[in-house]
Amino acid sequence: MAVSRSGPAHSSSGPAEDESPTNSNGQAISHGATGQPGAHATRRTTGQGDNRTMGERTPSRNTARHSDDRATGGGHDAKLTRTSIVDAAIALADESGVEALSMRRIADRMGSGAMSLYRHIPNKDALLAEMTDEVARRNPYPAPETDWTWRDRVRIAAEIDWRLYQEHPWVLFTFAVPRYNFGPHSLVCLAWLVDGFTELTADPREAARMSLAVWSYIAGIALQQVSATMLARREGDQEEPSGLSALLEGTPHWPT
Repeated sequence: MAVSRSGPAHSSSGPAEDESPTNSNGQAISHGATGQPGAHATRRTTGQGDNRTMGERTPSRNTARHSDDRATGGGHDAKLTRTSIVDAAIALADESGVEALSMRRIADRMGSGAMSLYRHIPNKDALLAEMTDEVARRNPYPAPETDWTWRDRVRIAAEIDWRLYQEHPWVLFTFAVPRYNFGPHSLVCLAWLVDGFTELTADPREAARMSLAVWSYIAGIALQQVSATMLARREGDQEEPSGLSALLEGTPHWPT
């Protein structure tokens, strides 16, 4: 199934072919360029995450949260930081879907004014990018064992990604948008999977294409499951009248 990270393909593309992905420290990844993945989304860095089931983490890849986690002074709400806003936004998206996300609703959730949020995050677009990268940070790939093959890495990536999509279904859609999916925690994880595929090819670009194909397949399968779950949740909702439902019920006359 040739599906991008999730959702329809976009005309926008990733890094140029002569550019290599960078890690969270801004250093070029040694596995080579990713080519032009287009709408294919990248994945997450192996940093300090919330899950501990896949082996030990690499200390050098531990990444801190945002630099402005300290409370702001000058009369501003002390509990508002970039990190706290992103966390609240993720919780809201998990509960109600990304379509329900707004600065006003996040502010209400945090007991603050909507305009106060803009001191930390300039707009909703930047917020979605921050949310996507934070979910990536929470779900890292583990430090590889010396005896792992490329098959082991694909299996582990599938297990972690599947769990991520079940916990945060909206990420399927933000990962499909190039301006959200190339965060620092995604690029290092791309290198993790690329490194596994160098067992099959010496060409890093080909290894990157293999990695993106794996992610597209996982996302495509996850999209089917997530869509079915979302539709099941709405079965009890009151449906708006429509011409199609009226026709199926044998009452094709639209009320006036």
